[in-house]
Amino acid sequence: MSNHINTGNNNNKTVGSSTGKLHLTFALDPHGKTCINKQYSSYPFHICRPFYLDEEEAKGMATIYTQSCSGGLYSKDHLQTVIEAAPGAQAQLTTQASTIVHRSKQTPASQAVFIRACDRALVEYLPDPAILFPGSYLKSEIRVKISPTASIALCDSFMAHDYDGTGRVFERMESLIHLSDWNGKPLVIDRINLTGHDFISGTVGIMGSFGCHGSFITIAPSVNISSLREAYRASFSNNESIMAGVSELPNGNGLSARILSKDAVEMKKAMNSLTILSRKFVVGSEPGRRPK
Repeated sequence: MSNHINTGNNNNKTVGSSTGKLHLTFALDPHGKTCINKQYSSYPFHICRPFYLDEEEAKGMATIYTQSCSGGLYSKDHLQTVIEAAPGAQAQLTTQASTIVHRSKQTPASQAVFIRACDRALVEYLPDPAILFPGSYLKSEIRVKISPTASIALCDSFMAHDYDGTGRVFERMESLIHLSDWNGKPLVIDRINLTGHDFISGTVGIMGSFGCHGSFITIAPSVNISSLREAYRASFSNNESIMAGVSELPNGNGLSARILSKDAVEMKKAMNSLTILSRKFVVGSEPGRRPK
């Protein structure tokens, strides 16, 4: 099977929709520093120059903040991001701020992220939570193809917000996280299909009294997964602002954590704790502070 990134097709694209594309390829320079080897972006994407915020083992890691020139996602909008990490490259991608999803008039907005991590690469994909406004409908997709010796940490989170405070809800949230090995064999498939009314219903087993939902997935073949799992659990143990659980993925492929929090602030704190632990286990040192 080819190792190219399959970004799907446009059969479901709605006439009149706005499509933005971002494609980044990371590679090592002759000094072992990760740089952007190739890049392409169209409206509304904008990226800054890479930051090098870490020391010791991850000192050559590139940190990229992706930015948007628009006011968020609207009905029929589609964003596509492609991230490729060449052998040995280390890259972290995050967002400047949360993505706001506006009322969709029954036609969803969508965003798709495709990641390929080659041998010994490390990719951290850590966007801020999406904010779903009343009447919004978002389809979110993250697909990853990972080499047997590569590591990845990624998160996906969202929350509802009614700016009038009148109890209005988003229409629907559909989310897919799909990780596969180098031959295309699925390692993780995580789906969410949730209406706004279910989200705020207070139902035990869905959201209960919490207002923000997040997933954090770690694939790290060089790490003792049982030890990392216990470290993740310990980070949750004294935090009364969240409800969280972590489980080993099938066949010892990695870890999956699910987090419910009161708000986006507590969600970002929990995700940051997991990122610090993941980095410490994978490369042996904690990440430097990421200013926002």
